[in-house]
Amino acid sequence: MSKIEKILLLVVAIFFSFEIIGTTLYDAKLLFILSRYSEETFATVIDSKESIFSSRKTGEVYILTVIYTDKHNKTYITNIRSDYHLSPGNTIKIIYSKFFPKVADIKGNHSRKFEFYCYLFLSFMIIITAIYYYRKSKSTPDYWKSKKRY
Repeated sequence: MSKIEKILLLVVAIFFSFEIIGTTLYDAKLLFILSRYSEETFATVIDSKESIFSSRKTGEVYILTVIYTDKHNKTYITNIRSDYHLSPGNTIKIIYSKFFPKVADIKGNHSRKFEFYCYLFLSFMIIITAIYYYRKSKSTPDYWKSKKRY
């Protein structure tokens, strides 16, 4: 493998690892906000579209556009992922954050938690692999030959 291919592979691996770790931190923030500062309300489904993603349970994921009112009578419209197809006009129970009302999820929907655990596992594996390869490269004699001595 040439040096350019190795550098390109390294850049792709670094980008992929930053993407996974960033997604993990974002999901952790959303789960913390929903678990700490959440309130329940009923929402009405406006639209239901099939997503390009797939689920382990049903095989299909739907993006639901819902409208709901918080305790201050402000109306919000947001998109929520669901494994179930719901018709427009159906009422569902959701939880939303009182400080960030656009952050909402269906009550009892555990797919976000499952994805977070998968991304967290991948993040740990990426970090462990990076440490392993760093230590391996430090222990090779070629590493010290490339260092300039003053």
